[in-house]
Amino acid sequence: MPLLWRDGKMMRKLYNAFACFTVCALLLPAAALGAGLGAGPGGPVIGIMADHLEHQWGETNSRTYHWDGTISAGYDRDKLIVNFEGAYDPDAHETAESGVEVFYARAIDTYIDLQLGIRAALDHGPNEQFAVAGFAGDLPYGFEFEVLGALSTDGTVLLEGELETDLLITQKLSLNPTITLDLSGHDDDQLGLARGVTGIGYDIRLLYAVTPEFAPYLGVAGDHALGGTRSKTRTGGGDPDETKATAGIRLSF
Repeated sequence: MPLLWRDGKMMRKLYNAFACFTVCALLLPAAALGAGLGAGPGGPVIGIMADHLEHQWGETNSRTYHWDGTISAGYDRDKLIVNFEGAYDPDAHETAESGVEVFYARAIDTYIDLQLGIRAALDHGPNEQFAVAGFAGDLPYGFEFEVLGALSTDGTVLLEGELETDLLITQKLSLNPTITLDLSGHDDDQLGLARGVTGIGYDIRLLYAVTPEFAPYLGVAGDHALGGTRSKTRTGGGDPDETKATAGIRLSF
């Protein structure tokens, strides 16, 4: 492993420098909204989407309420994006995997945005904060992608990829498959990660669009730990292969 990744002080300096740069960058959409920079013919746009508002059932009769969504504001070229997600265990009466991301997104191509932001955990689990940078956009044949690199305050380096599409079955019925792949730059006991490919996930939903803004769905989702992370998950008492049935709604405004 390169010496840089072993130097905690150096990694914290890099994180602080990137975080300061990102905080400054996050002010640009507000300035753009005020000054009209990046404005297209339609003017500024504010959008809200609750992509998942769902009930999940696990293989061991466990159940969880899960949510995630996005709030965006800005013009075609410059946007402020807030992503939120979380889960609630009604049996344990506690939240899990809850967090928020704040991004400045800059269009560098007709179909691709550069994203700079900060991620923070909001629950009782590992509370590392991350500076995040990457790309998101559209690919041919109706695919959407996101590739992000994340650097934590403790020097953890992560790489995350996501690919998603909507396959129309009828005018109102569609299949929405999503696949994710996660990698870690080195071992992180707090997050339960080992160096290398840490996991793969999928989410397959069958949606019925009652209106363009309201779509109930049924689906199945899974997360599978890989490599050394699989062993760490077992050692920590977790399940390295999670599969859940889901039922919920997708809302947009």
